[in-house]
Order: sequence, then C-alpha cells, then structure tokens
Amino acid sequence: MGTAIARRAALWWLLTGLIFGCASVPRPEGSATKGQAVAGSPTKTTGSTAMDGGLQAGYRQALSYLDQGQLENAQSALEPLVASHPDRIDLHNTLGILYRRRGMLDKAIDEYQKAIALSERAPEASPARPVFPELYNNLAIAYREQGDFQKAEKIYRKAMALNPKFAPVYYNLGVLYDLYLNQPKEAVRYYQNYEALAGKNQTVDIWIADLEQRTAHGAANVVGQP
Repeated sequence: MGTAIARRAALWWLLTGLIFGCASVPRPEGSATKGQAVAGSPTKTTGSTAMDGGLQAGYRQALSYLDQGQLENAQSALEPLVASHPDRIDLHNTLGILYRRRGMLDKAIDEYQKAIALSERAPEASPARPVFPELYNNLAIAYREQGDFQKAEKIYRKAMALNPKFAPVYYNLGVLYDLYLNQPKEAVRYYQNYEALAGKNQTVDIWIADLEQRTAHGAANVVGQP
C-alpha cells in the first residue's frame, strides 16, 4: 500500500481545483499526500435557513479557527452553536468535519448522522430533487477512517444514488477500491467515472494507467503459471 499512497503525493494541485470551484463542489479534507478522500465543505449550508447576525458571526469565527487549524478553539466555538441551534444541518456537518479532523470519529459519525436525519426532513429532500450527497460522503469517509470499509462502500453508494452527478463520491470510491479493498478494476472504473464528471486530469490518468498495468501484469502471471 505504501507505493500506492506515495503515488498520490501530487494530489494537492488536483484538490485545490475543487477548493476554488463552484459552491456546489465540496472542498477537500485531510492530507493530500495520503490519498485522502474528498469531503464536503464545512461552509456549505444546503438545507438550512439563513443565519441571523449573531449566529453568522459565531459561525464565521468557528470556520476561521477551523481553516487556521486551531481545532480546539474551533470546537469551543462550534459546540455551543450546535447546542443552541440543534436543527441546523450545516452546523452538525461542520462539527462532524471538526471531530473527524481531531480523530474523534465516533463523534463525527454521530454529527453526520444527525445532519442526515435533518436533511431527510428538509423541504428540498425529494426524489425529484436529490440533495445532500455530501453528508453521506462525509459519513462514509469517517467509516473508512475507522477501518469499516464495507460500510463506507455502502454509504458512498447511497451518496451516488442521491445524486449520480456528484463527482467526489466517484473519486472516493476509486480511492477505497484502490488503496483499501484491493480491487484495481473497480478503482479504474470509478476514477474514470470521476473524470467523466469532473474532467480529464493528468494525475488521475497516471493512477488509472498504473492500475491497468498492474492488473494486466497480474493476469499475465496467472496465465503463465504451470
């Protein structure tokens, strides 16, 4: 796995493209050198009503701490906001992202699940208008980091079912199959699906070529066995 992870050292420039993309595209979470999955942005407020002045100021301060890596300060700022506004999807999602960054995965999962439960009751949530795939995507990342790869796979697929055009989940499934489940053919398929939605990318093309070469080499060894 070490070689495969090292191949992703050039990931950062790909992910920064997501950071500065349109608001509907989530920005990345985690280290770009470890094949980390792409998580939903903590600033995304889909499904939540507009913030009043006091809440908005407190949330901005919490996000500022989060962006600066001041995680303890971010936690101290966010937890009271969530306690006083328990029906806000965005606050639960952001607190989940914070807990995941701190390695508090059980708490992160709990916050993502609360956000999902709220999202399913939101007016926008209907079969005719699929929304909130980023919440399932974030939940799947937390399960993946816990080592529950099968559950992560299932939840990524839920995100994909909610919105088949949500590109990051295809990337994340590619990473899961590539680095964790040792299914190179599936990894190639999902990397290709990701590129079909997000556009061709030289780094991902290199990963695909490497996986295809490894798959072909493995097949040749099997055929050559007595």
